[in-house]
Amino acid sequence: MLGLEPIDSIVLESACQAEIASGLPTADRESFVPLLNQGITEDQIIESQQVLHDRGYVKLHYTIGRHPQAMEVKPRGFDLYASTRIPDLQHLITEVGRHLVREEQMDNRALADALHQPIRIVTHILAVLESKGWITTGEAYGGGYQHIDVLRVSPDLKRWLEKVN
Repeated sequence: MLGLEPIDSIVLESACQAEIASGLPTADRESFVPLLNQGITEDQIIESQQVLHDRGYVKLHYTIGRHPQAMEVKPRGFDLYASTRIPDLQHLITEVGRHLVREEQMDNRALADALHQPIRIVTHILAVLESKGWITTGEAYGGGYQHIDVLRVSPDLKRWLEKVN
């Protein structure tokens, strides 16, 4: 991934894949066990996690000791991953926008089901749209995933969709 050392890319990708698999915005220590099996040491993983944290790609969660217990990929980190590892990301963003403008699905679970995409990817797309001011969301956790409702859709999203057609 652009701007990262290879080890940092591997650690970030592992965290993102763990979040996609779980549907939750967190990767625990167990998420990195496959890296140990590839010959990457625990110290290399911890160092990489710290670099990613220092650069604003992830947030580390500690309990005790120097080892992070969990790692949350921040929007900037997931965006770097998604832009290089998710095929047709721009098309997915457009499709999510269309569903919202037409008010067909107004939460991340319904959108994920309708688009046949992992909920974590749809959740990221909603964060991207919200960062542009095109939607307003509310969120809660329950049922094993992060639930996000779209509360408002800006006319700017509709205008952007008309331009990309």
